[in-house]
Amino acid sequence: MSLVDEASLNEIWHTRISLMAFIIYATLMFVLTIVLISLLIVYTPVRNMLPGYSESIRRQLVEESLRIDSLGTDMEVQRQYLNMLRGVMAGEATTDTIQTLDSVQIIMREQLLEAKSQITEDFKAQYEEKERDNLQLFDVHETAPTVTFFAPVKGKNVTSVLDGTVIAIEREWQLTYTVMVQHSTYVSIYRHLTNVFKPLGTHVEAGENIGLVDKAENLQFELWQKGKSINPHDVIAY
Repeated sequence: MSLVDEASLNEIWHTRISLMAFIIYATLMFVLTIVLISLLIVYTPVRNMLPGYSESIRRQLVEESLRIDSLGTDMEVQRQYLNMLRGVMAGEATTDTIQTLDSVQIIMREQLLEAKSQITEDFKAQYEEKERDNLQLFDVHETAPTVTFFAPVKGKNVTSVLDGTVIAIEREWQLTYTVMVQHSTYVSIYRHLTNVFKPLGTHVEAGENIGLVDKAENLQFELWQKGKSINPHDVIAY
């Protein structure tokens, strides 16, 4: 193979190549071309023009859209949770009904305290003397409990300790949930739930099932009153 200047007919360049060498060079050029085309397809937008890739991009866009919607929902739930928690800590949260203790002794005691006549005062003194053993169950410097708290967990079922309203549901990083329920001046918080049965804003009855946990010991329970935490063991009989 030689190159000749057309004007002067002088030989500019020449080389000799065998058939085997030609095949080897041709094969190398073919492989190099395939590699370059592959790199062009993989690392440049050219791949979007090939059949099949557009469907993959469409599926990816749908997945990303769903993920953005999910993140937006989680952010809204988180915002509501933080706003409600801020109100609870500041004692500004709206109140809901609570279940009073259905006890004849408590009802009679309240009626006696409201009475003003001397006869009522005498009866109250006799009644309190008779019930002295029952009153010893409470600290004389503290007010007797006026609400009945249900146990927050029974087996794998998580139950509301009082009548109230679900004010927050938060997804935790362990793929579990935190549920906050408000009951008048009390707020109960249930953490590490695997399932939640009551949506945000739902009214729940005392003892009603609000979710599930893998094991009873996995539940992390908190009780707050007017922005202050309370030891649940002081008011709940587990």
